[in-house]
Amino acid sequence: MVPIGLVARKARQMAVVGGAVVLFAAANAAAQEGTASAEAGFSPAPARLKLRVDAMAWYLGPGGELDMPSATGLADGGDIDIDTLGYDSPRFVAMPELNITWGDRWRVTLRGYHFDDSHTAVPGFAGQVGSVAFDASSELSSSYSIGSYEAEVAYRIYEFPEELVGVQDRGFFATADIIGGVRAFDLSWSVARTELGSFPGTQSVSVDDVFISPMLGTRLRLDFGNDYGFDVQLDVAGLPLGDGSNASGDVIVGGWWYPWPNVGVQIGYRAASFLLGNGDGPEDYSFGGWNQGLQFGVVVQF
Repeated sequence: MVPIGLVARKARQMAVVGGAVVLFAAANAAAQEGTASAEAGFSPAPARLKLRVDAMAWYLGPGGELDMPSATGLADGGDIDIDTLGYDSPRFVAMPELNITWGDRWRVTLRGYHFDDSHTAVPGFAGQVGSVAFDASSELSSSYSIGSYEAEVAYRIYEFPEELVGVQDRGFFATADIIGGVRAFDLSWSVARTELGSFPGTQSVSVDDVFISPMLGTRLRLDFGNDYGFDVQLDVAGLPLGDGSNASGDVIVGGWWYPWPNVGVQIGYRAASFLLGNGDGPEDYSFGGWNQGLQFGVVVQF
């Protein structure tokens, strides 16, 4: 029988030898990595938390086809182009964005905008919006409000060239991310006929609803040094609602330039489309619309 003390001493000796081997291997690997980095002239940057705030303005041009519900359950008149209601000119809206990144792989983005406008227009033809009938001389007063809010989580799946990953001072560098998240819409429409025209009295119809759906997309980014670059993001979102609709797509293209290390400017274009509603019957409503236009602003990163 082997004495317990002898076994303990042998175990301690083996642990010391094993630890020495591990330390030697780690030191040798670190030395080789440091030598390779020194030969290439690069110094890898440690992973850290980064915060970037985009204070953006969007010159948003609305458009779309609106089908409002009929309170009587009779024919609702079908779709009407919102240009007919006076929504034919773009306007500025705020579109803030917050990006939080950790290391070279993960990113969380919060983004949103809210558009609110109202018009009074004379269509110049006879028709019907939901349960509101009108003729060529009728006056239609309407209000339109839409908010879109997104929360994204992105993971980097491609980097080129790979030897520049984690390097602070680098030239051309390309990355591709896969994106998952949630998009929410807050939609409100109201259309009313005033006392003008041949129809007696006033009449109105309105809808107010919220839509939430999962989102999936991708983003390609091209860096040309540390000061300027270009990216494009494509995403789609949707959720089956039986007879209703809750689908959207987004294209965001932009370029940036950093004249100072932590402060830059950005300019680009965004085209957002959506199909929202609760059905296509006389008592239902739907809005197939789009918001698009130039966007620009200031970027601050920490």
